[in-house]
Amino acid sequence: MFYLYALLLIVSGVAIAWFGQKKYGLSLALTYLVTSFISYFMVFSEFSTMFAVITVAIALGIWVFSKAFTYFLAWELIFIILWVPIFKLSGGEISPNLGFILAILCIAVVYYFRKVITKITLGFFSGFNVAIGVLSIILIEKFKSGAIFSEQPTYALIILLLCLAGGVYFQFSPYANNKSFEKDS
Repeated sequence: MFYLYALLLIVSGVAIAWFGQKKYGLSLALTYLVTSFISYFMVFSEFSTMFAVITVAIALGIWVFSKAFTYFLAWELIFIILWVPIFKLSGGEISPNLGFILAILCIAVVYYFRKVITKITLGFFSGFNVAIGVLSIILIEKFKSGAIFSEQPTYALIILLLCLAGGVYFQFSPYANNKSFEKDS
């Protein structure tokens, strides 16, 4: 059964990569739903109605508000990346005007790069699902014995990074969302 769950993670990652740009909100919601249920059933053997109801409710919220959440998180990440060096350089005192300018600058950056942000998000989610599925298959015995937590996870991190980079690369390739096939017909 464990192999089936790992295979479902890999298939869901590939599906997100392939259909994600056309159905962004639905892809993110299904990613969360599939990953949550598979993770739950990998850990627990019994079914919980409360878990299912909460997971489906969160997935519906993700579906409805996916772009807004994605842009807000991107804004927050950019704000923190810019704020930390300014905070350090100013000695811990940032004027309200500088904070306002920084917030507006981050909004402009997110608006300008909104198409790229969605592609990067889809690439990370698809690569993460594929990586977790592949790592589950490769490391099943170490997961069962608990030895996975006592070793250096270098090869696991390499697989994760390669899958994440591959997912993002695929979103920028002409094969994402069948673009190369649509040009031919």
